[in-house]
Amino acid sequence: MPAAGGKKKFKFKFEIDLMGTKPKEVKVDFDKARGYIESNKDAKKYMKPLKFEVDAELDETEFDEKTIIEDGYYAFRGCVVDFDSCVLDAQKKNKPEEVKKGLDKLQALATKWFQKWLKDKESGKADNDKALKEGSKALAGMESIDPSEISEGPRLDAIAALEPLLAADADEKAKEKATGELRDAYDKFKKNGGEANKAIKALMDTSKKIAANTKADASLKAFGAKITKEKTAFKSLSAELDALTKMLEEAAELAGSGKLDQKAAKTYTDMLKKMKSLDSTVAKSFTKLENYGKEFAKLEDKLSK
Repeated sequence: MPAAGGKKKFKFKFEIDLMGTKPKEVKVDFDKARGYIESNKDAKKYMKPLKFEVDAELDETEFDEKTIIEDGYYAFRGCVVDFDSCVLDAQKKNKPEEVKKGLDKLQALATKWFQKWLKDKESGKADNDKALKEGSKALAGMESIDPSEISEGPRLDAIAALEPLLAADADEKAKEKATGELRDAYDKFKKNGGEANKAIKALMDTSKKIAANTKADASLKAFGAKITKEKTAFKSLSAELDALTKMLEEAAELAGSGKLDQKAAKTYTDMLKKMKSLDSTVAKSFTKLENYGKEFAKLEDKLSK
């Protein structure tokens, strides 16, 4: 019978057969210890399926029993790791009876874990936790990048590498040195610029998902919407980073082929100098991201309590 407020009482029945094939979402995390149990009859006799029921009251327009059970099994995988360790410890001690203790412990843990998991579903906390986890991961990707290694560092390195080639009498030794330094500048930028572009995309995709999550807290959705509004600016930054990547790559390849003459060296030097504005664009973007990180930390503190 439906409960008040459009909610319905569900009774979820979970069964985990670690030695069988169901559920497949859990099985993957148990492979390390499976071999020992399969080969030891005393350990194997303890391996009974885990069965338990958990009640929850959920909005039936948002949740269905089949999906909840599948999601629950998938989310529970991390808990099986402890049992995996318990079995390997039993093998090491040659005490198969330890397997039963581990399974009993897992049974109790599973019941409590699923009760909490479903309670979070009831309260909406699960959606906040998901959004917080996704946002934290995306912002961490940006925080791990040094802005000076994206633009200013490799750009100035490339200009310095090209300088000896601006002389009409640049010898082979100078050209060889410039080739190596240009390649180093390109490799450094390709790595860091590539990571930055990857992190920017992840941040934009994640903020869009958070803003669209109707079940997440309003403050989280507002935060996601705020970052999403920066899409044009970050897309422009990404395009400029791509342009610098291409420029450094072309200069390095031309030098490597022996075709980077005085005229070409001057052309690339001038272009790299004109891109000086990118240094401040990167710096401002990362300052903004740093502020977003602080704002997000406050949201985490508020919603994790």
